[in-house]
Amino acid sequence: MKLQKRGAVVLVATLLLCGCAEDTNEGTAGQSAITATYDAASFDKGYADCVVAYFDAVQDRDFAAYKQTVYAPYAEAYGNYLESKGKTLETSFAGLASQFDEDGYDSWKFTEIRLNYYVQEDPDDFFETWVKLGIFDEQFVTDCKAEAIAIHDVEFTLYALYEGDKEAVPVVQGGEMMMIQTEQGYYLFG
Repeated sequence: MKLQKRGAVVLVATLLLCGCAEDTNEGTAGQSAITATYDAASFDKGYADCVVAYFDAVQDRDFAAYKQTVYAPYAEAYGNYLESKGKTLETSFAGLASQFDEDGYDSWKFTEIRLNYYVQEDPDDFFETWVKLGIFDEQFVTDCKAEAIAIHDVEFTLYALYEGDKEAVPVVQGGEMMMIQTEQGYYLFG
């Protein structure tokens, strides 16, 4: 699958969770109000915790927390690319956070994220796309793959509850995120 979006949620994936057996995780250290729903038999909890922390940072507009969820070499490479375009990683993040704002609503909170590995995951496609865009070079790809314990394309559906509404609504369906596991932990490219 060719990744076509740009920015943080950009390449970070989207999906409608298929009807598998599900397990629920209440995020990291029980502090998140976002419920991560996934098949515990086949989906790694470390990825789920990272995604929850990422979307907590987005809804709280907390750039420092966001940077803790993003793969550091990616943040550096993408930050350099943005600077060459007269932008910064921080302004890109602010744009990501504000994309969930809706006219007529004072506030919103993410409530649930449904996660699964993308059925036809192809990390090489991700890397090829970003090399063609000039964000990464081949050395970045080589170094990343050498550091990786695993690289997964994660599908997600994200729900938000807007102030005054009674039910959460899907705000991202079929989302897609590329994620990496290293010896240091789990991170997103986003």
